[in-house]
Amino acid sequence: MNEKLRQVLDHEIERSVTWSTSAIRSEQERNLAYYLGLPMGNEVEGRSQVVSWDVFEVVESALPSFLEPLFGGDNIAEFQPRGPEDEAFASQATDYVNYLVTERNDGFMVFYTWLKDALLQKLGVVRPEWVKVDPERTEYEGLTAEQLTMMQAEGKVIVAASERIADFGGMPAPVYDVTVETQNPGKLCIRNVKPVDFIITKDARTPDDAYVIGEMVTYTRSELKEMGFKRWADVSDYDFSTLVDDPWEDDVFDDTVTVELEEVRLFKGFVRCDCNGDGVAEWREVLVGGGPDDILQDDEVEGQDYAVITPIPIPHRVYGMAYADPAAEIQRLKTGLTRQYVDSLYLANRPGTYINMQAATSNTIEDLLSDRIGKIIRGNGPANTAITPIQTTIVARESLEGIQFADTMRETRLGITKYNQGLDSESLNKTATGIGKIMQASEQRLKMTLRIMANTGIKRLYQIILRLVTQHQNVADVVRLRNEWVPFNPAEWSDKMDCKIVVGSTNGERMEEVQMLQLFGQFMQQAVPMGVATKQNVYEFGKRLARAAKLMGADVKLLTDPAQAPPQQPQPSPEQIKAQIEMGKAQFEASEAEKQRQHDWQMKQLEGQQAERLKLFELAAGMLSRPMGGNIIDGTQMDQAGQVIDPAQIQFAAQAINQLANDLQQPGAM
Repeated sequence: MNEKLRQVLDHEIERSVTWSTSAIRSEQERNLAYYLGLPMGNEVEGRSQVVSWDVFEVVESALPSFLEPLFGGDNIAEFQPRGPEDEAFASQATDYVNYLVTERNDGFMVFYTWLKDALLQKLGVVRPEWVKVDPERTEYEGLTAEQLTMMQAEGKVIVAASERIADFGGMPAPVYDVTVETQNPGKLCIRNVKPVDFIITKDARTPDDAYVIGEMVTYTRSELKEMGFKRWADVSDYDFSTLVDDPWEDDVFDDTVTVELEEVRLFKGFVRCDCNGDGVAEWREVLVGGGPDDILQDDEVEGQDYAVITPIPIPHRVYGMAYADPAAEIQRLKTGLTRQYVDSLYLANRPGTYINMQAATSNTIEDLLSDRIGKIIRGNGPANTAITPIQTTIVARESLEGIQFADTMRETRLGITKYNQGLDSESLNKTATGIGKIMQASEQRLKMTLRIMANTGIKRLYQIILRLVTQHQNVADVVRLRNEWVPFNPAEWSDKMDCKIVVGSTNGERMEEVQMLQLFGQFMQQAVPMGVATKQNVYEFGKRLARAAKLMGADVKLLTDPAQAPPQQPQPSPEQIKAQIEMGKAQFEASEAEKQRQHDWQMKQLEGQQAERLKLFELAAGMLSRPMGGNIIDGTQMDQAGQVIDPAQIQFAAQAINQLANDLQQPGAM
């Protein structure tokens, strides 16, 4: 490591640790102790020791107001193209980076811890890192020469191979057992940094203005070895590590364990220094121990990778104020007033007692100290001359008024009221307009804090992630989004795209927006037929309404983009419509004519069949009227016509008429 770099690093770390220990550390420890409701250190034996939990209530009440607008929509951040070349990749970057934050990492818990650190410890810090992943090895057995050649043609790296002879139906042939190594580009990891371990230049106005920014990290020597550092066994703790020890953690190292499990405190971060002598200070990423040669990493990088938020910024400072800072004094005041209230009730229920020793016996004091109900008190003479309760002034009412005044102070300072916490039992007795104005003012203050954090640390986080994936994700990644597998290739993107954090609306604003959109929807119904609004306008309006109603994924599952819809057939012209009508009319007339011809032919067929039947009936009648053996032709129309009839038809007609005659001879047939 450059000697100048080491001097700058040691000097800035010493200044930062000394300043934070004296000016920041005590307030951070106080806020944490108040949040946990620990004793305040001024308790009196025999008096109330109750502790108010104002810091806890403030932090936990504010967190949902910050997390819900971020995670209640489809995306936390959106990337916007900076130039025409970015237009095609901005939406891809938005989907992929949000997927990495919320799915590949535990995004919700990262943000939960990040925001809670800021509300409680003045500063919330996260760092996204690109972590190298060991190559994946897969073993294959019994591959043929053709399969091995195909595997090599696909670009797979064979790290081990062995040949053997296998029997294929009595035919010996060589086969191969191979081990294939698949390179892994790495993965993005987002981790929270403990505020007590964070180190930054004392006079820095922003994280990018710092000369040194980083953290004290703890590794076991085994972890250092796995990370590939050669001096893992003899690296020593950084000199100033004792100044940033966390009092809430115990030293888990035991001299009886092996050296591989020994923990080492190192500085990990970024330092800005001119190491190449060109007159320009460049950023360098370092991992160093306490010794002059304990340099495990020293690489020149594009910039620092820490994202920092503070809820109440102080101009020209990195460290602002936490919500716990103004609430801590309120908690101390309310704790004192609450203890007085409880003590006053205790004294009212169990006041002090005056004993006239001349009228008391040796058993009187012992009897008075008993807590038994209906106890017997022994004494000499009348009780009113021996025992008298000492009257004390009850201050419970005054204490309650003081507690209510302290609550009002807290609401005024932080904007967190009992109305948006759902704690006021008298809300029904107040006007809806008045409560609405109070809640609106409170929500506006909370939303302003959220916008501050969104446009500082959260925006910075997404910009860093975009830079990391474009630099290191050199192969396409396929992820499942909206029930579809989508490929992404960040190597084609630009890391200079603008980033916009999507800060959702508060509950009151969202309901008001939904109502206004519903009213505007009535206008849209009239605007489309008039040509004032297009299908694309209606689609965008539907997405806006679904987003306001918090219908996640509605733009894909419930709506279809007209630009992606299949093209519709063009509308026919009036001439085409007229021609279609004439064609249809001609087809109808032709169909009717064909139907009439079919009908006429069927009628002729029926008439012919009817004439044949009549002939059969005449023939049958003539046969039945002549005596046996007579000429069946004489005296009939058949004789006159001289026609020849098939005997089978004659037999059929005779059977039909015989059946008819039998039916007529039956009783009651007529």
